[in-house]
Amino acid sequence: MIESQLPCDPTGAVSILLSAIPTRLSRPGVKTLKRILNEVLPSLPLAHNAKDIINIDWNRIWKACLDSSPSYRTRQRFKALLVEIAERWHEAKLIADIPDFAVPPQHQRRGVLSVSKLQGYRYSDYRQLIAFIVQIIITGFEQCPSVTPKNVSELSTWLALLLICSGVCQHAPLESLLGLKWGDVLALFDPNVELIPLIRLPRRKRRGYMWLRLSILVWLFLLALAFRQKRLTEFVFDRSDKQLDEKLRQLLERLCERAGAPSLRPSQLIHFVRLDLLQILPNLNLAVLTGQIPFAPMPADQVYEQQTGKPPTESLRVWDSGNGLMPALVDDCEVIDSAADDTTLWSMYDEALTENAVLTSHLESLFHSTPHRVVKQLEKWCNEQDEQLSMGSNVPRFNVLWLVQWLLDMTRDRAIKPPSRGAYWAAVLRVLRLYPVIVVNQVDQNLLQEALEFLPGQTAKLTKTAWKRLANFLKRSGLAVPDIQWRRIKVSVTSQPVRILDERTFNETLNLLARPFRRALRAGRWLGLRVSEVCKLRCDDFDLTGIPYVIVPCSKRGRSRRISLDSLPGERLDTLRQYIEHQRKKFGADAPFIDDQGEPLDPEQVSSEVGSAFERIGKRGKQLEGLSLVFHAARKGRAFELYEKEGDVRHVSLELGHALPVTTVGSYLHPLDLQTACLMAKWDTPLNTEPLHLPLTALAILLGVDRSRIRQLIKEYSNAEREKKVYVISGKSMPNKDQLSGAALRAHYLTVSDAIRLLVNVLCKQCVI
Repeated sequence: MIESQLPCDPTGAVSILLSAIPTRLSRPGVKTLKRILNEVLPSLPLAHNAKDIINIDWNRIWKACLDSSPSYRTRQRFKALLVEIAERWHEAKLIADIPDFAVPPQHQRRGVLSVSKLQGYRYSDYRQLIAFIVQIIITGFEQCPSVTPKNVSELSTWLALLLICSGVCQHAPLESLLGLKWGDVLALFDPNVELIPLIRLPRRKRRGYMWLRLSILVWLFLLALAFRQKRLTEFVFDRSDKQLDEKLRQLLERLCERAGAPSLRPSQLIHFVRLDLLQILPNLNLAVLTGQIPFAPMPADQVYEQQTGKPPTESLRVWDSGNGLMPALVDDCEVIDSAADDTTLWSMYDEALTENAVLTSHLESLFHSTPHRVVKQLEKWCNEQDEQLSMGSNVPRFNVLWLVQWLLDMTRDRAIKPPSRGAYWAAVLRVLRLYPVIVVNQVDQNLLQEALEFLPGQTAKLTKTAWKRLANFLKRSGLAVPDIQWRRIKVSVTSQPVRILDERTFNETLNLLARPFRRALRAGRWLGLRVSEVCKLRCDDFDLTGIPYVIVPCSKRGRSRRISLDSLPGERLDTLRQYIEHQRKKFGADAPFIDDQGEPLDPEQVSSEVGSAFERIGKRGKQLEGLSLVFHAARKGRAFELYEKEGDVRHVSLELGHALPVTTVGSYLHPLDLQTACLMAKWDTPLNTEPLHLPLTALAILLGVDRSRIRQLIKEYSNAEREKKVYVISGKSMPNKDQLSGAALRAHYLTVSDAIRLLVNVLCKQCVI
């Protein structure tokens, strides 16, 4: 046995400790951990008794493990290995106690970059290039005539470059830019709304977007492009990926040459922009910006209210990002009504399902439970129909027969719950109704891909899964099924905006609710509970003595969790403590949230009452197009309160009972993209300089007109808007007149902000709203 008293020679002490580690442990990484221990142990004072030394300096060992492994999972594995090694040392009486280690919380992937990607290009050269870009714009492109945007194509290239430099730092910026639609711009041509330079930046395959604060120069170029295009198409950039990439490379090469900076490629520019943003953005916000987190953003009116501190005086005209078309500028385009349904095609399957009234009721019952009697009757019905039908006799009835047999097959799979059967059935039937003359086992890959394009994103995703199950069943049943490569079937899932339950709306809703439902909604907001969890609570689930907490029993997937209440404000905690004590004295340990008759609240009734209250204050209804508030919004509001207080996503995930932090970020912390936009306003970049002046020549170049036309537009605007006139100043009156000379001193200027107001006014006149 190894002696507990280590030798005085530190090298010998290290060898004894390392020799006590088995060559094989339950987890990989033993060699790496031995190497770390071999580096750290000699630096520890191991000349004394180990039980007095190891416990003092053990954190130094753990710190070395953390420094060598940035990955959260690797740190977890190292922790388990160290604990196992500590147990072996404890058994050998080399240490007295087994220490405990704290694994740092896992956040989203860090928005960092490898220095090798910079390929020798200096950060100072990048800053010099950005400053040069701004300088040639505000001097009217006089320093570099070769890059002057002479047509719409060159102006689009300039806009793409400025968008990338303004924070479009995703992994595939060109793909994002080509997917950018005019409908993604907030209040582009609305003179009644204070200008907010925000744009909805779409992500890959339009799976969500975020609000991006644009610099004032990017805003100017975007408006100039809208002016020059006159009749806007759906997308902002009307060219292929290769064309945009080639034009952008050529523009960057010429700018780098004139700026005296090394040649820079667009891919390198993305890394420098991300490195620049790291100066102001926390890693979590940068992960939101770079598209590493699935995200559902806030709607436009709440974005406006968050930015200005007041609700918009008129409803914001934000066009649907699904089509992006602005009717005022494309009124000559033909509008095709694709929503019209051919009722005759749908009725063929309705007739096939309603020929036998008992059949429909049996199918409905299988979508809620699995009654043995119904299964037997459906099996008998299938046997009868199988003898009468052939493949070409009656296509709808033949397809329904196979769908019923597939449904019966799903009842034998315990992993598929009854509601899932109903969802799969409805998804497959939806596709068959689109092609009523196609036999179910003849639907090939092209036909299925075409059908999915007609469906919303989430529905299409469900339909693909359902059809894959059906195809496997048909193969097992002996039918010839076309070979479908499921990975090549693309489904585009578009995230929809989500309305946030702010404090003002929350208080308005409470005033409209009866007392039992008011208490339930307040508990959902304060504790971050689902409506079913609120209704299941008992008084004994609360422990409000010492460090207060509540146990939520048998929540989602049958799991229970403990929610700490020490983060609640003092007045909320006192109110909750008084209410629980009152209910416990009056009703015992039963549900604290009961109705007027003393019965536990029903979750469906609570959801209905809260929904009605939201509808009365205008936060719920068909006119909101998916932005309706529900009871669950209270839980989401609590999520952001916790994040603002703790700043730790894993803590919020733990309190809400989420297995993955990405669920918390992607579905609950909606204001994070707006927080990112606010932080970007503080970005120290020349593109964000507010008091910029632009020569009339530069504005004329951007709009593709001469200076006399610019002066005419200014005169018309000043006559119409007497309170907000646009003033033209001479070079001698410029703040930096000492730096001007020659033609620049004789030129006339206007501020970039005035130029933007002028363009908004002109574009409003072009479109009849």
